[in-house]
Amino acid sequence: MNVQAENSALCFLTYSPTSEMLEFAQELAQDAVKYDVNVFIMIDDNNFTLSGINTSFNLQLLQISDEKCLEYNYRKTIGPSDWGEVTSWDKALLYFSILNEDYSFIWLIEDDVFIPNVQAFRSLHELYSNTSDLIISRNELNLLGDPSFWKWSMAVRQFIPPWSCSMANIVGLSRRMLIAINDYVQWLGQVPFYEFFFNTLAIQLNFTSSHQLN
Repeated sequence: MNVQAENSALCFLTYSPTSEMLEFAQELAQDAVKYDVNVFIMIDDNNFTLSGINTSFNLQLLQISDEKCLEYNYRKTIGPSDWGEVTSWDKALLYFSILNEDYSFIWLIEDDVFIPNVQAFRSLHELYSNTSDLIISRNELNLLGDPSFWKWSMAVRQFIPPWSCSMANIVGLSRRMLIAINDYVQWLGQVPFYEFFFNTLAIQLNFTSSHQLN
């Protein structure tokens, strides 16, 4: 299947953006106009003041309340953590799955991911965004559903085998994948741990995936 990414977005995920991050996002947003990608930053800290920050027309800063995420069952994407059960991951998944359905393909990128320059992201997007429902770094299978190692015990009541996992600090998701994510979240009542959720959902639904990120 060829997944057509006619209208795409990139969303950086952060608790609170640094000046360096804002500067790079601005630079990337200006370049991304040329290939029709809108750029967002999802800010977890709702006390962060957006007023006074000048952004380009192709860069939007987003904030969503924890209460809104809980209303739609978007919680625990990164599992138990010191950040609480709602983070920028939950907020971004909610935003692009339900609140803004305009995009056929999105990139979610944690703020500690190194992108050497704007041309590197453009190459990544143009090479892979039309190829798959899921773009992620790897696909490590647990065919029999053995819960005795890694964090697989978290999957026991959430998925039947086979399971699969990957580091997920940068992922690409098609609209079809986002719809499937939301359907599963509404059925389960929360987001399964993201390092096995995306891969496992994709293989069980027989969606296309690419493992090109490192």
